[in-house]
Amino acid sequence: FGKGGLMVLATGFPALTVLDLGSSLKRKATEADVTAFVAALSAPVRHLNLHGWPLGDAGAKALAANPALARLTRLNVDGCS
Repeated sequence: FGKGGLMVLATGFPALTVLDLGSSLKRKATEADVTAFVAALSAPVRHLNLHGWPLGDAGAKALAANPALARLTRLNVDGCS
């Protein structure tokens, strides 16, 4: 599960409101891939679990700057460095 899969999730499901990626153990995405994913996420997600994904500082900033996530009510970034 890497960059391609993340980008499909980011743009391919416009009505997505809950996204739990914390249970995915086969992660191939880099910090840059996850940053691009959270920046491109366009669905009105309300609950987002990124537990264990390599988010980093740039990813956290991209997540905070994404207007599609303005109504986020649950966010799990535990273990995201």
